[in-house]
Amino acid sequence: MRDFGIITDSTIENKLLINIFKDASNVSLLFMYEGRFVDEKTIIQNNLNESNIFIDSKINPKGFMDAIIHQKQLGYKRILILTSSNILTTSYKEAMLAKSILDDDSIDIIDTKTFGPGILYLLETLDNLIKKGLSYSKIIDKLNDLIDQSKTLIITNDYKRLRNHKGFIKCIKPFIKYYIMSKDKDYNLEKIFFKESQLLNYINLLITNYKGFSKEIKTYIFSGLNVASAKFIQHHLYNFNNQFSANLYENISYSILYKCGMNCYGIFLGKEVDDL
Repeated sequence: MRDFGIITDSTIENKLLINIFKDASNVSLLFMYEGRFVDEKTIIQNNLNESNIFIDSKINPKGFMDAIIHQKQLGYKRILILTSSNILTTSYKEAMLAKSILDDDSIDIIDTKTFGPGILYLLETLDNLIKKGLSYSKIIDKLNDLIDQSKTLIITNDYKRLRNHKGFIKCIKPFIKYYIMSKDKDYNLEKIFFKESQLLNYINLLITNYKGFSKEIKTYIFSGLNVASAKFIQHHLYNFNNQFSANLYENISYSILYKCGMNCYGIFLGKEVDDL
């Protein structure tokens, strides 16, 4: 039986979170729009003008403070917070500030170094570990190990959003078809490809060198607004090895799209939950 509360941020959809942990809290990431804070749901539902939206550099801990208080009111003495990547969002900083303001050592905060599909994988893993009866401290250690072992790869062609990224090659941008960023390189530009065949060969090597094609791999192909590109990668992997299964995770968080491009897509790899 779980004896600790769980909090995530909105890079994972709330419906996916509560499908695993019904009383968990989901803290919405905030953006500035025409001088006021708006959340991701408001941006999408109201189709707000993207040119007027930006991420405020100020850290706002209120969402995490409210979530922590709520979890305490549910009766949990310990709280586990899984935030999206500290590089891609402000969640980790906001959670740390909330913990500091509340002056509460019963709160543990883990930077997952990923987002949406990667956090979903960690929640599925967490559920599995709880059912196996692992102690809280061993669960934390296991999650940290799996985060270090996991891989997140982002593919984009939106060079306008990458001007401040390390590795940006301005002089040849018209000829580059794919920009690659990964968790292993702190989401700096890692590789560029001019041809589709180069990208597909790279993906093949990434997966086969990770664990080989087996049920030990948990794989998500994720997408932004252009789902077709993600489905193409999913189909390619099936053709490459029809024993290999990759789950499709559509509509990743606006906060990731804001940083990496509206049509970005990619791959998350982790050890299969059932084989832990």
